[in-house]
Amino acid sequence: MGQRLKDRVAIVTGSSQGIGKAIAVALAKEGAKVVTNNRRPGAEGGDAETVAKEIKGMGGEAVPFFGSVSEFDAKSISWSITPAPTPPAWSGI
Repeated sequence: MGQRLKDRVAIVTGSSQGIGKAIAVALAKEGAKVVTNNRRPGAEGGDAETVAKEIKGMGGEAVPFFGSVSEFDAKSISWSITPAPTPPAWSGI
């Protein structure tokens, strides 16, 4: 794991698969703490929680976040699962 992004937090939208996932993993490999995101849990092929677990498994720090970033609806936002776990201290939430 690199240290170029140590003490930085990265929010990567659409990070459950493809390019977004690759970006989230690359940022974590450089030491960033990563908030992974996709619209809803259980997406076919993986979701934000799957990617966060992968990052944690390689020694990084990550937390999943489910919700659409294209529109704000407080009812549709949740931290990973219900009941929502306490966000990590580094998240600033």
